[in-house]
Amino acid sequence: TDADVGISYPALTDQYAVLVHASEGFSNYRHLADVLNVYQQLKRNGFDDDHIILIADRTVADDSKNPEPGTIRTTPDSPDLMAGVKIDYDASDLTAADVARILTGQRIDYLPVVLPPDAGHNVFLYWSGHGRSMSHGGSNEFQWRNEARGLGLSAQLLRQAVTMMQRHNSFRKLLIVAEPCYAECVVNSLK
Repeated sequence: TDADVGISYPALTDQYAVLVHASEGFSNYRHLADVLNVYQQLKRNGFDDDHIILIADRTVADDSKNPEPGTIRTTPDSPDLMAGVKIDYDASDLTAADVARILTGQRIDYLPVVLPPDAGHNVFLYWSGHGRSMSHGGSNEFQWRNEARGLGLSAQLLRQAVTMMQRHNSFRKLLIVAEPCYAECVVNSLK
């Protein structure tokens, strides 16, 4: 694109996605639906499960309030977004700091699937959940499940992860898409 004029990128070697459903409970059904919709779009466009790290709370689909247990849809007539899904991590087993470890390739016992660092990888991070901002009594963070303020993916933690990824040449291009309320506070804090 015109914005890339004068920038020299390494050759593209691969593409990866990290999809994060960061909320919990049936009242946040839409967050899981959003993440699964992105997952299904990636699959339709050639991504395989080895190139998608999916972090989600499956209990939303199985909740007793769900009129179709085990199913997630964006509209009543749309396809089941749970069909064929491979969830790498149950969100209830992780913290926001663990998501940062996954992004920075820090494989440990309970985090066997992480982004492989490579200067030729394009990386897509999609985060769906709630946010907190300083202007609304929060702490400029993407909220992690129902954890207390300060335990989410803060602007500082995300900046540290991205900086570490840059230092280790872990990506060619990185796109971060976040849809929580107050996401602009976190993203603006990265500047």
